Amino acid sequence: MSEMHKFLTGFAEYNKEVPFYVEKPFTDAQRKQLRDVIETNRQRDPQYSLVPGDQKQYNGQHRFDPKKIVHMSRLLIEFDCPPEVEAVMDSYAKPVHKGEIALCHYNYIEYDMKYGEGQYAPALPPHLDADENLVTFNYMIGGNIDDWTLWIDDKEYDLKLDDAIVFSAVNQVHWRPKRKWKEGEFVEIVSFDYCPITNYRFTGEENPIDPFKYAEKRKAYTESLSERPEFKLAWDIYNRDGKEAGISFDKLGDFA
Repeated sequence: MSEMHKFLTGFAEYNKEVPFYVEKPFTDAQRKQLRDVIETNRQRDPQYSLVPGDQKQYNGQHRFDPKKIVHMSRLLIEFDCPPEVEAVMDSYAKPVHKGEIALCHYNYIEYDMKYGEGQYAPALPPHLDADENLVTFNYMIGGNIDDWTLWIDDKEYDLKLDDAIVFSAVNQVHWRPKRKWKEGEFVEIVSFDYCPITNYRFTGEENPIDPFKYAEKRKAYTESLSERPEFKLAWDIYNRDGKEAGISFDKLGDFA
């Protein structure tokens, strides 16, 4: 088992300030390469099973099977990143950190009411990535709304179509605000994470807070975060904005 990663450690090991915004990082050809590999995996027809736990999620049997995350009303797809796309992101992400980092994990994420089974709205509450994601390249590949901003720490960022934001997902609390969704609205994000080359994803060790294998350790980690002032501030903002929008929770019945 790998050692537990450190989080909220500050930015002494960073060469430049994060977050920073990147306009149109990919060429048309590179965007097509990325979209093609995502859509190929979207067409897979897996046998789904309900994932154990308190929250509703359906997984297939293969890594590339789309995952249906009902309680966040989103679809998640893993894929093999095209080398040209990775090279572009490397040019932005690798110089950010003083240590040696590499692309270690990434997902396509589509937020749409159709994945909430009529009960849940798309949601991304305040959180840190539960992994050693020192640098994250967050790219908006698609969408038809322009009012679902990204919060990082205590600042709000308007991520536009085909643009990206680079930040530290293990050192900066991030979230999207509560929102009143309508049928047909959607947002598509591809989130690319850079970890140290000593991370368990490269060494073959086990994740020390794997939510399925080590549920109690994962629970303790989550509870420890809730006491941090950075988290308390984020949740204050998240709940304040939800209240102003007339939304108490992210279940459709609360504001339908």
